[in-house]
Amino acid sequence: MLLLLLAALLPAPGGLALAQPADTEEEARVLAKEAAKAFRDGDFHVALARFQAANALVPHPTLQVNIGRSFEKLGQWENALDACRAVLAQPALPEATSKAAEECVQRVAPKVVDPTLEVRSAPPGAALMVDGQPKGPTPWKGTVEPGKRQIDVTLPGHRPITREIVAVRGKLESLAVVMVPEAVGGVLAIRTVPPGAALTLDGEEMGESPLEGLGVKPGRYVLEVRKAGFRPVVMAVPVADGELVERDIALVPEGGPVVAARPQWPAWVMMGTGIVAAGVGGVFGIQAIGNRQDADKLARTSTDPDSHRRYDDLVGEMEGNRTVADVLVTSGSVLMLGGLTWLVWPE
Repeated sequence: MLLLLLAALLPAPGGLALAQPADTEEEARVLAKEAAKAFRDGDFHVALARFQAANALVPHPTLQVNIGRSFEKLGQWENALDACRAVLAQPALPEATSKAAEECVQRVAPKVVDPTLEVRSAPPGAALMVDGQPKGPTPWKGTVEPGKRQIDVTLPGHRPITREIVAVRGKLESLAVVMVPEAVGGVLAIRTVPPGAALTLDGEEMGESPLEGLGVKPGRYVLEVRKAGFRPVVMAVPVADGELVERDIALVPEGGPVVAARPQWPAWVMMGTGIVAAGVGGVFGIQAIGNRQDADKLARTSTDPDSHRRYDDLVGEMEGNRTVADVLVTSGSVLMLGGLTWLVWPE
């Protein structure tokens, strides 16, 4: 239950409160009422601001508990916990205020969890330090203070590694590092498709692919990749100091890339469709010829004035059939030519 009692209306703990001017008490009372209404309405930002303003005018543990509860509603767990614990530290608290502060602490404390840090290294067994404090060998997992943290990882015979992280309360931060040996300048990783190719570096056999984590000194190397049935690959591989160089190589068969034979069915489909289209176009062409002959005959033999409309209809049908015939014959010819080209054009 929200405590809405005003400091002006309650005796201060231990009788240590100083008398407040009437206008100050009244202003605090108004602010507290506004804060209580905002809290009930779920407007916790406004409630927090009003409770803080009222407490600044007339400090009282009841208002301070309500400040803590407002922080809690806003998810600001640390501020809520600090506010409620500060109330419990005061002497001679009213029973209701003390109970509300204790309940606040019980609710919020489990949510204020220190960040968890997990550090792994390859190889393991490296010495870990967080902000200059030794934590033990890797892999290591434990809690750290929230905020910006410096991680130092060292291993004899390897180069030291320093990283920075931002640790957040209630979250796990994982860090994985690869320790680079001091005796080498970089690391090579060579993979091939298909695998099992013989690898030679500056004339020295390195084994078969895939090759992971080969330590080499800084410099420029000549890599040779050979596998029976595939073309050999020769390439320059520069390696800088402290660099991980990865190469993924696709091998090409001796006879060149395998090209799938071109299917012939598209050619036959085009040619068949072209023949059908040309045939249908021919039918429309014959109809156009018939329309023309009928129109000529009607124009030479008929003396009926009504025959003029029939003549126009025949001419219109002739034009339409001729257009359709032209389109179909042309399309069919193109399709037949395309199919023939598909068959005879070299792959």
